[in-house]
Amino acid sequence: MEIKTPVLTKEQADMVERIKEEKDINYALERHADETRSWTSFNVGLNALRIDELAIALIHGYEVEQTAEERLAEYYKEYKGIIESPIYNLQDKIFAGGVVSAINAMLNIESRSIQGINKEANE
Repeated sequence: MEIKTPVLTKEQADMVERIKEEKDINYALERHADETRSWTSFNVGLNALRIDELAIALIHGYEVEQTAEERLAEYYKEYKGIIESPIYNLQDKIFAGGVVSAINAMLNIESRSIQGINKEANE
């Protein structure tokens, strides 16, 4: 049986790391399984996880869910690559150019900056 790595939000990942540093993993799992108690304060986001997801995250690890900005930056990079690559035909490049222009226009309208699109890493 393959263990499927859970995908956590960045906040949940921070909570898991805090538990690994500050608490006993067995205590955390017992507390999570206790239906009369729920996580509060800093760890409230863990209440959305099933017990098996928390156990796997604590013991085997987890993946962190990408934010909307990170997904958009990947999408932008993919289409920017089509424009710059010699292997794509003109029609593909025109379409990709339209996607890239639309993303830039949307960010300009919203006055937003996203690293990898219209913001440099050192800004």
